[in-house]
Amino acid sequence: MKLAAVHYDAGEGQRVDALLSETARNLRSRGWRIAGTVQANEPRSDGCRCLMTLIDLASGERINATENRGPLAKGCHLDTAALEEAVGLAISSLTPAIDLVIINRFGKREAEGRGFRPLIEAAVELDIPVLIGVNQSQRAAWHIFSGAAGKMLKADAEAIRGWCEAAVDWPIAHTRITATSPNELSR
Repeated sequence: MKLAAVHYDAGEGQRVDALLSETARNLRSRGWRIAGTVQANEPRSDGCRCLMTLIDLASGERINATENRGPLAKGCHLDTAALEEAVGLAISSLTPAIDLVIINRFGKREAEGRGFRPLIEAAVELDIPVLIGVNQSQRAAWHIFSGAAGKMLKADAEAIRGWCEAAVDWPIAHTRITATSPNELSR
């Protein structure tokens, strides 16, 4: 079981989102087949928190994951139906040919056994390495879920790249021709 968590503290989520997105872009440009999701955060003009968009790494499909609860709302503003849609899309792209799964967050839903947990479990069953962001507030839940198999990484591009290359059969992943459709050629 190859699991790695990019750990970060409160307030660092957007930086880790950007780091995981860049990791996916870099590895894909080198021929890796990537599944999972990353998160893009866009500012909003209505005074509400940022607009969260989940991006499926296999298809490029973008899913708005923000529940509009108004400018005075407190707490999580995740649209759980949109999250489940993203999970289903990511699971549908998971095959033994995938080199790596990247998931933007092991959050409250995953700690409760929902969210991306089925994707993580399916990847583990297929022996596909999983890289995931884990906030300090969910670190204990991550350790309970991953046990001794979960490696903790700093939010550092070189540390992440090194883990990815060690976790994946690097010579095979590096030399594989991945383009099988015009959409994949354009990525």
